[in-house]
Amino acid sequence: MAIHNFLFHNNGMLYGVRECDTCGQREVVQGYAITNLENNKIRIDSVTSNIRGYLIGSFTIPSTINGRTVTEIGNGAFSGCAQLTQITIPSSVRDINASAFQDCTNLSSVNFSGTPQLQTIGSSAFDNCPQLSQITIPASVRSIGASAFDGCANLDLTGLELGSGVNVIETDAFNGCRGLTSLTIPDSVVSIEDYAFFGCAGLRNITIPESVRDLGYDVFSGINGLSITLRYNPSLQANRLSAWLKTVVVPASIT
Repeated sequence: MAIHNFLFHNNGMLYGVRECDTCGQREVVQGYAITNLENNKIRIDSVTSNIRGYLIGSFTIPSTINGRTVTEIGNGAFSGCAQLTQITIPSSVRDINASAFQDCTNLSSVNFSGTPQLQTIGSSAFDNCPQLSQITIPASVRSIGASAFDGCANLDLTGLELGSGVNVIETDAFNGCRGLTSLTIPDSVVSIEDYAFFGCAGLRNITIPESVRDLGYDVFSGINGLSITLRYNPSLQANRLSAWLKTVVVPASIT
């Protein structure tokens, strides 16, 4: 990485610049393959065979490893841990990256300790976890990636409320989540992408806020008896609300 000339020119408030000597360095500590991040923080990239031997039943991810704070679960870090049934994620974790728990086919419960700081649930993070029935998505979450819960047919998301920081619900995010029965979409959401709630057969009521400008294809396809309240937005491509919807209610103030 190059630091270009004059980058900090005339910055009277800057007292000094310090390089992170260990940032990006990878190592294995206490059975975890980790990457060092800034400010004494780390990402768990994977677990060694020693740790995987304990991933039977319930498991708690540590909040610190060798004195460094765990803030990220890396791509595919726990993927394919087929004997894992319950996982507890520490409040220090801000990002669950792509495919972190993908194909954990017996995982039934995900818990967060303390006050979660989680901001990102990456693409396919819990994809193909068919036994997953319990998770509370923290209000702090700002991004839910494509296929994040795709195929979690038993997931009980009754009364799901997404955090006010969520801007986009990505493609296939909750595809096939038949246990989702009601949903609150915050006013921060501007886009709901293709197939986001495809096949969520238990969903009965949903309100699309005025903030939504882009509604993808077949977002709610495969749902019978769904009632939608649409808060009018002139830029919304309303033709994508196909004929299979039971009810679309536009506020009476719109003429």
